Amino acid sequence: MIEDIYVYGFRSYRATVTVDDGGDITQYAAIDENDLHLQYSGHIRELTANELIVNDERQVKATHCHYCKVQDIVSGDRIKDPDDREFDVATVKNPHQLDKFLKIQLDYRAESVE
Repeated sequence: MIEDIYVYGFRSYRATVTVDDGGDITQYAAIDENDLHLQYSGHIRELTANELIVNDERQVKATHCHYCKVQDIVSGDRIKDPDDREFDVATVKNPHQLDKFLKIQLDYRAESVE
């Protein structure tokens, strides 16, 4: 099972948002270390050339695929891997809605959270 290759040390950060009276998001705050949302185990890999082509056609900006147990991770979150590389969450999928694991497409960030 995929859980057999999970390693501990992934961290998820969530930006604080400001919502107006109509329920629309009006501002995202910058994400920093104080916005730590989760610490967990997972697996990450680079996308294949074919996956990059498909993403380009779908206009999804992603460089890596991340697997973890089903938990509260959403598009817009930021992930740090155990090597402190930083990624923006592009898409989150629960394959076949079986609640076995999440398949998350990530976009690598050159700059990092301070």
